Amino acid sequence: MELITTHQREYWNEIIRSFPQKDIYYFCEYAESFQIHGDGSPVLIYVSLQGARMAYVMMQNDLADFLPFRGSLDSGCWYDWTTPYGYGGPLYDGEITDEWAMEAMKEIEEYAVSHGIVSQFFRFHPLLQNQRWLEKCSKVVYMKKTVAVNTESTELIWKNMTPNNRNMVRKAEKNGVVIRVDKGENIDTFIEIYKRTMEQNQADEYYYFAREYFEYILDKMHENTIIFYAFMMRRLSVHLFSFIMILLCIIICPARCQNIAVLHL
Repeated sequence: MELITTHQREYWNEIIRSFPQKDIYYFCEYAESFQIHGDGSPVLIYVSLQGARMAYVMMQNDLADFLPFRGSLDSGCWYDWTTPYGYGGPLYDGEITDEWAMEAMKEIEEYAVSHGIVSQFFRFHPLLQNQRWLEKCSKVVYMKKTVAVNTESTELIWKNMTPNNRNMVRKAEKNGVVIRVDKGENIDTFIEIYKRTMEQNQADEYYYFAREYFEYILDKMHENTIIFYAFMMRRLSVHLFSFIMILLCIIICPARCQNIAVLHL
């Protein structure tokens, strides 16, 4: 087993690119963006055994920093691993079986025990269905539905919309709503609308991302990020279609899931 840190960014990304199925959530820059957000220190776990491979990303946090343990645990002794916000879990390559997965996790467990890692929490990838090989060595819990939109063509997008959503689009077009995109040229407006939307929705404090976070994404993942804006009467519409308002579209998709957009609800 290898544990790769952000100091080995090129090697990290080289490993991820070598897998037949991959997604933006596994690249070093994506994990680093959540380090900026305060989610911990990113690490890539990589196992190669008997001609098969597995890799996944975790954010490492010191348990002594968590409020319930402050004052009762020493710093630098005990840690937990959690996948970054979004979709994660293992990438696989080769002939994977339940037995292989259990052997791989045993190797990881030995590392964890010797380095004070007390738990792992996975957010699995619904399109990759990558939880299936860990069901015998972990507890898999269903959380909620994920909406996937096939974006292969405009006609298919329209066909798959609910009648209510199609009526909303027609109404928007009738009222002169225009969708425009950019690569961060209007970042100030983006952040302003994002903040106002979070306030309007009474969002948890976690979702108030700092400007540094957005700037990092636009800089380090420029080719994989696009922002959509809804304009009405040449002005940005703050209240129009919350799913259109500000959408950071990550466009690297798994190999078998091309032309699929996943919406976090």
